[in-house]
Amino acid sequence: MVEPRTHQRDRPKLFLSYARQDVDFVGTLRGDLDQVCQSVWFDQELVGGQQWWDEILEHLRDADIVLFVLSPDSLRSRPCRSELTYASQLRKPILPVQVRDVDHREGTGHLLSTQAFDYRHRTPKSAIELAETVRATFQGPIPLPDPLPDPPVAPIHDLGPLRERLGAAELDIPTQHALLDELQAEAKRADPNSVLTLVETLLARGDELVGAVKKALEKLFTELRGERSAGELGAVRAGTRRRPLDELDPSMVARLRTLVDQIDTGHFTPIIGRGMTDSLIGPMDLLAREWADSYGWPGGLRRSDDLPLAAQFVEVTHSAATLRSALTKGLLSHIVELHGDAVGATPSEEFSIALRAAWEEQRKRADPDPHMALAALPCPVYVVAHPWDLMAAALEATPLPGGGFKEPVVELCHWKPEYADDWPPSVFDVDPDYEPTVERPLVFHVFGLIETSESVVLSEDDYLDFLVNVTRHPDLIPPQVRSVLADSALLLLGFGMEQTDVRVLVRSLISQEGSRRRYKHVGAQSQAEFNARARVHGGVQMYQEYVEQYFGDHSQPSISIFWGTVDEFAAGLAELWSAGR
Repeated sequence: MVEPRTHQRDRPKLFLSYARQDVDFVGTLRGDLDQVCQSVWFDQELVGGQQWWDEILEHLRDADIVLFVLSPDSLRSRPCRSELTYASQLRKPILPVQVRDVDHREGTGHLLSTQAFDYRHRTPKSAIELAETVRATFQGPIPLPDPLPDPPVAPIHDLGPLRERLGAAELDIPTQHALLDELQAEAKRADPNSVLTLVETLLARGDELVGAVKKALEKLFTELRGERSAGELGAVRAGTRRRPLDELDPSMVARLRTLVDQIDTGHFTPIIGRGMTDSLIGPMDLLAREWADSYGWPGGLRRSDDLPLAAQFVEVTHSAATLRSALTKGLLSHIVELHGDAVGATPSEEFSIALRAAWEEQRKRADPDPHMALAALPCPVYVVAHPWDLMAAALEATPLPGGGFKEPVVELCHWKPEYADDWPPSVFDVDPDYEPTVERPLVFHVFGLIETSESVVLSEDDYLDFLVNVTRHPDLIPPQVRSVLADSALLLLGFGMEQTDVRVLVRSLISQEGSRRRYKHVGAQSQAEFNARARVHGGVQMYQEYVEQYFGDHSQPSISIFWGTVDEFAAGLAELWSAGR
């Protein structure tokens, strides 16, 4: 229940919404309005991130009037647009004050319907007239709506253009110094975790960097994430250089050739993990750290990348609904941050729509896009262990030799029998005669789909329940899926091979479907990402040997590890497959 504000005041509380480029105008405005306002607030000292955004919204709710500093930059600014929309939902009076020439066609409905106060040429007369306009606009405190509208997602600083420049094929010395300067500046105003990812991206270029730049980057890295030493660098992120096939270790190429041979025989099944989308939404360990910070994890989860553990903590201390909401809101903010131009100035609240838009833009530059590389293969079944619909989208965009495009059929694992009536019906109930083919492949989302949020296997309890239910009720996995798991070579792509999701898959699906000793199975593991996590467990070499043993002699079936990035694996596989056709 929101208490109405009944105490009357003679002077308003003013909230200034402005773009950073107009900060000089803001100082002048504040001086001109101090005498007629109880307070004039603007975020002059906050530096970005969720806490920054929460404080802005709190002051916005407390304001009597929102003064929008109208300029070309504020019209394009996502934070300004979000502040404007929220102010309108709160029924706040909005007073546009024009400080530079603008194209009014770019304005939102809130601005187009309100006459802007012209402040482009400040004079003593215009300052007095502005003060009088503010006085006339103020009609006393206005009660907040009850219930309050949902707060807008934090429009975290757009680092997409900088990310693209970091991924250039060559970086000369002046460019390296310029990028360093930009990263140091962004570290003061953007989300630290996002800047950390970009610092790692540049450091991964290794010997390409001149000594002074590398030393400064290592110092910045240590400042942004103090619990890892500067020696533990090299995590490969989106935008780093992909090694061509002839630069890969010969044993890795041999494993790719083995898979190509299995594709030729028609016995090949991709199993696709959430690492396939790291370049779109960032690594999921980043989400785990954010949840630890936001929901008060007492042990400081920053040292861990255990997303199921973080999700379990949020679910237990808050609720399952909070967890599902935190997943979509958190990832949406990542998409906006990384791909703001593709998503648009006002991103959709639908995570799947924003993700699809970012993916469509990214795949124009990827060579090849990992999902598109897999979609081009003649596979009747794709097992997807991330909850996004990108595999189906890639298949829909894949032409067939005789004309037309592939027509994927999406199936959701009903691993929670108690929700059977609430989730979409099985395609095999709707169309009992359906059999997966290369032309109409089955996309089986084993760990759920984001559109049906309760179906997403996310927390530790979810993984345990999934394992128990699928083991007790094998019919939860369609026979068409069980058949290919039992009689084909398996590719596990986009997994941290030592993490919970792939181990549950091996225990619940793969190891129960009979012997596959005649096939060679491969799991792709990013070496640099693995190194960053392995040091938590006491050393890279020892932990790497453990992982290879776990999926080698210990595992049934045996899975050999490809130590390279998702992009390298997909590109290498596509190159060998195309050469052999």
